[in-house]
Parts: sequence; C-alpha cells; structure tokens
Amino acid sequence: MELICLEEPHDGTVSGASFDYANVSAGVAEQARASAKRIRSHYEEALEARATIRSRAVDIGNELEAAKNLVGHANFAAWVEAELPSWGIRQAENFMRAARVFRTNPQLISHLSDTVVTALAYAPNEVCRDLLRRSEGGTRVTVAMVRKESSAFRGAFRSEEAAAA
Repeated sequence: MELICLEEPHDGTVSGASFDYANVSAGVAEQARASAKRIRSHYEEALEARATIRSRAVDIGNELEAAKNLVGHANFAAWVEAELPSWGIRQAENFMRAARVFRTNPQLISHLSDTVVTALAYAPNEVCRDLLRRSEGGTRVTVAMVRKESSAFRGAFRSEEAAAA
C-alpha cells in the first residue's frame, strides 16, 4: 500500500545540534533560519497529510469493497485496472484488508507506515492488537517486528494444536 514516502524521525524529536551562524553574514543567517523554519513547517504539514491519508485508508477500502460487490468478484480486477490504472489488484486488496481490520478505529493507523499497516492487517488479531498497543505507548513498530511476532504466534499456536491432538 504505497501512499506517500515520508518517514517521521525515529524518536519524534528535533536534533539538539545547533548551527554556528558566526561563519556567515547576518543576512545569510537570517535567510537560513527563515528557510529552516519554512522547511519544518512544510514537513509538519506533510506529516499531517500523511496521517490523514492513512486514516482515510479505511474509507478507501470500504469504497473498494462496495465497488467489488457492485461489479462482482469476477469483474473486480478488470474494474480496478480500468478505473484505478496506477494501482494493481494487490493494492486494492491491501486497502480492503486494512478496512476490515481497522474499520472500528482508523485513527489507530494514522501514525504508521504503509508497509506496517499492511503487515498488521494480515497479522493474527492478537499480534495486531499487541503491537498497536505498544505503538501507542511509543514503541516504533516495524514490518520485521510484525513478521517476527506473527511467526512466533503462529508457531506457538501450531504447537498448542499438536499437543492437544
């Protein structure tokens, strides 16, 4: 689900480093500070837009599911190809999966990367809930983390099934 390619700083903080403006003229220093301020403002706006796009992923998925119901399963891939030519069927499926998983609270995914949202949408419910809870607590969730914990969960589940058999 490639929507936008901005990544937030890992810890969400601004660097404590400072630039020594003594090596440039006062006019250059003023322009550079103003430029930095504009850059930070643009970046914040972009991050807010990214969060909005992610929270809208559920709406997009819901609309895709409705369209699939209208045109029928057999015609859906052709419909996506014709109506959303920059997408593939896999991207449409990822949006629909995200909609099913995060329908009740789309804001849960607004701060996560596209790839993490997709990985969580396909993860076991228990893993998804745990990682979302940890993410809200400040843990940076990665695709590798989702895959590792999903694999461990599935392995434990299979072991329990085998022991019960």
